Amino acid sequence: MSKVFVHSAVLLSQPREALSGEACCFQEPDYRKYIPPVQARRMGMLLKRSLVAAKMALEEASPEVPEAVLCGTGLGCMEPTERILAALKEQGEGSVSPTDFMQSTHNTIASTIAIHLGCRGYNCTYSQGEVSFESALLDAFLQIKAGVLGSALVCAADEMTDATFRRLDGCGYFPEGTVASALSAALVLSSRPEGALCELAEVRLFHGATPLPQCARELGQSDYEALYGKCPVSAAAGVWMAVSELSAGAQGPILVQKTPAPDGAAIILG
Repeated sequence: MSKVFVHSAVLLSQPREALSGEACCFQEPDYRKYIPPVQARRMGMLLKRSLVAAKMALEEASPEVPEAVLCGTGLGCMEPTERILAALKEQGEGSVSPTDFMQSTHNTIASTIAIHLGCRGYNCTYSQGEVSFESALLDAFLQIKAGVLGSALVCAADEMTDATFRRLDGCGYFPEGTVASALSAALVLSSRPEGALCELAEVRLFHGATPLPQCARELGQSDYEALYGKCPVSAAAGVWMAVSELSAGAQGPILVQKTPAPDGAAIILG
């Protein structure tokens, strides 16, 4: 069985304050550097951020095209979805934008990234609620470990529009004091140890109470969500934090936990 290594990690996180027009430290990337303006104008914000995060991760890791693109998204592209529903309600079926319709599906993120990168290999989207990102990461981890894939780009993507925030907040999704977030992240994984930032030692999904291994450092859900906000794929922020610490010389292994009861996930990097 091959080992799995992380060669780059990129995180673009926009806390809820920015969406409300209040001050925020989030700095948008220069989209023109990565996407031609004509194409960018046809893309929603989540799609643009996810594509840029993927290209930034590949720049840091290697110019090679990955063998697979996997994406985890709990909500998908909410901005075009909301526009479609609003148009249907107000004007009927004849007014629906084809562009909004194509971008409203959950798998449009992974497919768009693959098209722009020229990746014709394995392409898969996981929409598994609170463990969407972990499910995509587990798929890539197992395939690289088994030797089926040599490399993979794993992405996490969710956005938080005003309407989405109001609905989730009304359902009690955000505990008091929790910051909501839109998040796009990308990891480049491979079986090559050369140039790696750290090893991805284990990815585990579980149901109910499960004992977890003791690690030198633990990043719980409250740790990374306090800094980067809460959304279905917020664990990607925890993985990015762990990779950043390990690449800077921190002692490993580091355990990244997510416990959206009754299901949960554990990711170990070292």
